[in-house]
Amino acid sequence: MKTVKYYIPTLLLILSVSLSSCYSTEQGAYTGSYVGSLVGALVGDIAGDGRASFAGSLVGTAVGGVAGAAIGSKQESKREARRREKYEREQRRWQERQQRSTQLDRQRSQRQENRSYRYEQ
Repeated sequence: MKTVKYYIPTLLLILSVSLSSCYSTEQGAYTGSYVGSLVGALVGDIAGDGRASFAGSLVGTAVGGVAGAAIGSKQESKREARRREKYEREQRRWQERQQRSTQLDRQRSQRQENRSYRYEQ
């Protein structure tokens, strides 16, 4: 467990800095790689060999990074689809308002024409 006590603070510091990244894919990859690295180091350290700890850390980093990137990418695509739906909904509402406004303007102008025609007679 000697090597793990150095991993934990370092990984937590790097994890906190990496979570400020912009895209979900990057955040997922960073988080997955750091968690995978920590788990790999713990498993390797339990085995009792320093080389096993290092190898476990490398394998955990790779697997965690790929898995985290896949999950982050999926979340990002869902978020983008929600944004697109919201934009389309707002566009439809705007068009409906425009149509209603045009219809009301036509009705007003017809009323005014009817009034002016009545007064002329």
